[in-house]
Amino acid sequence: NQVGGWSSGVRFDVSDPAPYEAQARKAAVQNAMAKAKELAEAAGATLGPIKEIRESGTARPRGIAMSRAATAEAVPVAAGELLIGSQVEMVFELNQ
Repeated sequence: NQVGGWSSGVRFDVSDPAPYEAQARKAAVQNAMAKAKELAEAAGATLGPIKEIRESGTARPRGIAMSRAATAEAVPVAAGELLIGSQVEMVFELNQ
């Protein structure tokens, strides 16, 4: 966005986030299953079949807000990393 000689709202992204989102979903499911197994064992039960899986959101990279005068020289941008994540909710049947 350019307003009155100021620029703001720099955003970094990847050209094809799909493979990274898929990797994040797999990791989220694995983490959810491990936690569910741990909780079931603590309760003296075992996990039964999966009854429901919901993805409650995929975390996309957020923009980095910057303000510089339009006439200022270019500002170097340091290399960094983008975090892409996923959250899942899983419902299991419990075996007593």
